[in-house]
Amino acid sequence: ATSAWHDVALSDMLAPKKSWRYAVSALCELDSRKLEPDVVDHNIAISSCGSGRQWQQALEMLPRIRHAGMEPTRVTHNAEISSCAASMQWNTALGMLGMMCSYSQEPNVISCNAAIKACMDGKRWEQS
Repeated sequence: ATSAWHDVALSDMLAPKKSWRYAVSALCELDSRKLEPDVVDHNIAISSCGSGRQWQQALEMLPRIRHAGMEPTRVTHNAEISSCAASMQWNTALGMLGMMCSYSQEPNVISCNAAIKACMDGKRWEQS
């Protein structure tokens, strides 16, 4: 099991870099050291991927979380929807919003605002 220092350490490592590659590499480093990254570690990496407009990398984290036997949280889904919004992937953002319900994660204001932003940025006014 992980401890809170993993989250702080990963967050501290990523904050100045804001590099999605660095975020994914940091997760792999935790794995290689047998430190078992938790959902928060993955959420940090997803957000970093979103900041780097790497929505596909962000979405690859969801199966990784499940494969490790963890359940994604509302924060996980919100970060993924926001990653899609940052890259104007409105269709994928809406799909992620719909998927939240199938995982018993009710969308909240953050979820809906991120999906609306994706639709607006993608000039899909009618979907927003």
